[in-house]
Amino acid sequence: MKKKLILLFLSTLFIQSSSNNFNIFKIIEDEHNPKENIINMTLGDINQGKKIFIRNLQTPCELSATSLAAMHSQDEWEAIVQAGEFEEEIIKICPKLEGEYNQTWSPSLYQFVYRYANDTGDIPTY
Repeated sequence: MKKKLILLFLSTLFIQSSSNNFNIFKIIEDEHNPKENIINMTLGDINQGKKIFIRNLQTPCELSATSLAAMHSQDEWEAIVQAGEFEEEIIKICPKLEGEYNQTWSPSLYQFVYRYANDTGDIPTY
């Protein structure tokens, strides 16, 4: 009986947290076209972000991974995401990506730059 109550309680907590709108990374929508730019930034993977950087950004942007991530602190990267301007910020940093940026890169690339932001003291390895 106790196990069932505990499972019921945990299930209720999970459902409640899933519907919680306080998660700032849950959904980012473009105010002009909300259906087109829905991105769940929590689904990103740091290692995938590193691969995306190496394959798609390093050469055209002429940047190291450290340089890109260190453009902002974690709080600044977070604010950029909250404002729904992550893709625009990456293109601002690397104008050669205009028209070439793939929106599916955003969650993993965000996790990568957030992890190695200028206030973490961490440096990505290749």
